[in-house]
Amino acid sequence: MQSGNYTKQIKILSDCLQRAIPFVAYRLPGSGKICLLVAEKVDSFFFQGQDLFSHRGFVLVPFDNENAPAYFLKTRFDAELDSISIEQIQWIEQQPKIPLNLGVYHDFSCLQNYQQSFNKLFQAIQQGKIEKAILSRCHFVEHVEALKAASFFLDLCVLQSSTYNYLSYVPGCGLWMGASPELFLCRNECFFETVSLAGTMKQSNQMDWSKKDLKEQNIVTNYISEQLRDFNVDVVDKIGPKTVSVGQVAHLKTVFHFSKDSLPKNVGKFVEAFHPTPAVCGYPKKLAKQLILQTETHQRSLYGGFLGKIDADGQFSFYVNIRCVQFFENGVGLYVGGGITAMSNVEEEYNETILKADGLMRVLSK
Repeated sequence: MQSGNYTKQIKILSDCLQRAIPFVAYRLPGSGKICLLVAEKVDSFFFQGQDLFSHRGFVLVPFDNENAPAYFLKTRFDAELDSISIEQIQWIEQQPKIPLNLGVYHDFSCLQNYQQSFNKLFQAIQQGKIEKAILSRCHFVEHVEALKAASFFLDLCVLQSSTYNYLSYVPGCGLWMGASPELFLCRNECFFETVSLAGTMKQSNQMDWSKKDLKEQNIVTNYISEQLRDFNVDVVDKIGPKTVSVGQVAHLKTVFHFSKDSLPKNVGKFVEAFHPTPAVCGYPKKLAKQLILQTETHQRSLYGGFLGKIDADGQFSFYVNIRCVQFFENGVGLYVGGGITAMSNVEEEYNETILKADGLMRVLSK
């Protein structure tokens, strides 16, 4: 069953899409509440450790934040979709209808491209240049209408209850939807939290993790520990690794908690150093990122970046933008990836991306 007033939710989100209003609809993991943030203003900028946390709004940072812009949506209003006021609905309806600016997808990825990219990165690993790299691909699905994104998103919220689900339109970066299982960083009243999410296998009754998956988990966990030490942060709790399920997929997850007062005032400097983690990039990070950008045939854009809401009191929840789709005029591009190490096999890695794409593919095929 759909949660809340489905007809009302569809209409509000569809009205935003038909008017190309900058917005993000989002639902936190395990929550039944879908919220809508409508932007008063959108700022684009190159994220280099700015202190974003004195502002209220929503931020979207790309994977390659050095060469691609980030976006900040300054809040006009932010409300639960089921509780949005008549005045807010009227404001949306009063805006003129204009087409979405989506662009056309051209780079049609295939298994051959994936194999060639895998071979390049695997060779770098064998030569000892890097220890791990995340190879992604963009699977293009034709004849998917962008104006149906509202119903896709609400279906996604029913199908994927344990993920961070969002639908966002921002002029300049387009229309995106995702269901991320990976917290990047959050700050609440008590502490900061981040996670190491690495290692993937199909959900089953007997979970027997391979050496390759355990190594991936260790690489990301050790990286997070190193970053926290560099900023003189004392970890209060470290929990895991433990197995967590996300639909048909299981992952290894380690959770870190540390004091909300343990980071310098400009948390942006820590976020800049932290992003992107080896869970979406590789290790060592700088060289792995360089090789990824040289090797992959598609532009990652927001895939592998992070996004989330910043409250007026400076609390925030950022999630890694994985398991996501970008809408184009001629269809959608579905972004998925997997970690390559010295123990990787190209066929197994490709099949892992198919497994990760399953949840979104089921929504798009309805």
